[in-house]
Amino acid sequence: MDAFWTGLMAISGWIHGDVAFLALILAISILLAYRSSPAARAHLMAALLTAFLLVWILKPIIAEPRPCWLGTPSAVTCPLDYAMPSMHAAIAFALAFACLRRPAFPILYTGAILVALSRIALGVHTLPEVAAGLAIGMLAVAIADQVVKEGAVMVTGKKRATASSAALRPTHHEGARKLAQVLLGSLVFGLAWIWGAPATVCLLVLVVLAGLFAFYLKMRGVALWLADDLLDLMERPQAPAGFGALTFCMGLILSLTLLPSDLSLVSVLLLTLSDSAAALVGAGQPARWPHNPSKSYAGSAAFLLLAVLPAFYLAGEAGLLMVLIATLIESLPMGVDDNLLIPFSGLAPLLLKLM
Repeated sequence: MDAFWTGLMAISGWIHGDVAFLALILAISILLAYRSSPAARAHLMAALLTAFLLVWILKPIIAEPRPCWLGTPSAVTCPLDYAMPSMHAAIAFALAFACLRRPAFPILYTGAILVALSRIALGVHTLPEVAAGLAIGMLAVAIADQVVKEGAVMVTGKKRATASSAALRPTHHEGARKLAQVLLGSLVFGLAWIWGAPATVCLLVLVVLAGLFAFYLKMRGVALWLADDLLDLMERPQAPAGFGALTFCMGLILSLTLLPSDLSLVSVLLLTLSDSAAALVGAGQPARWPHNPSKSYAGSAAFLLLAVLPAFYLAGEAGLLMVLIATLIESLPMGVDDNLLIPFSGLAPLLLKLM
């Protein structure tokens, strides 16, 4: 084990510099892009660029100091930029997630985990900072999916056909899915309230890392006892089994890492209760938003009203502002899972403080 850590630290020190790390990622990307389709190449490049831009924008907004600024010993020269989220982790996981359907995923995924561990071992990041990078990597890939899909529509004028919900998951029950979401989110809310965000994030990261590998095996046709049922339980009928569970957990990680403690609890509440209420109340309602027919007035009202009082209790006026922006995000046809976007509504109060 000592030899493993010694080797990891040596390699980590070599690729610690941004130039060396980005050169390595670019070399791997060029290798992966060889013989890939134009759409696959565009998706890979879009995911990496999106991850880079998201981290570059978020760092000065969150303005979290590096652990090595605060006295934690660092094995390398302490970087001068802010810590949250980890750029290295975000790009490494974006590369892995962009190749989720490729045979190379286990290697890239293992490499991304080692990159994240090395950032902690070097003393330049904490676990929540690399965990945020993990979630940013998935968000970047989700945005890249939408960008490439919309680009294909613009070029061809044809929309991608989707299978019917019944054909994908005939035994799906929305009530059971939302109940599972409420139970999991309530557990995370309670743990964050009692333990604090860092310890809760540690537990969530372990769940997500195992869930991602189970998700990959499921896509490869490998049956997993119990895991298959758990992944199916928290899934929309039109999505790949397990994707909803992963994005929900990623949303919880983003909530607990990017936001201050009061706003992070509001975000968990929005993901857990408000989103579930919007789906259940809005189902079958005839009055729909003109900009997004898949969302109803009643669902948005339920989303807003359920969170207003708890948000004000937890975070005051900042919590109310967050709920209003989250309600708007939930109603928009963004093309990216709401679980990944709702936590960003909590950045508005932080931006107002910077102005």
